[in-house]
Amino acid sequence: MADRDVQILTRRLTPGMAGYVAFIVLGIFLPVAAVLGYLAVAVLYLVPIGLGRRRTTPS
Repeated sequence: MADRDVQILTRRLTPGMAGYVAFIVLGIFLPVAAVLGYLAVAVLYLVPIGLGRRRTTPS
């Protein structure tokens, strides 16, 4: 992978990792909310990466 690709992925994935940690703590008190949060983070991981690849492909 190119250094630029690694930097882009790191920037995209770091906030999600913080979200997972926050949902672990939330899961102690509100497990259903934590599960929904895990789902939301997973969806956000998938959507921007797919859209980003379509935009960067030369026509």
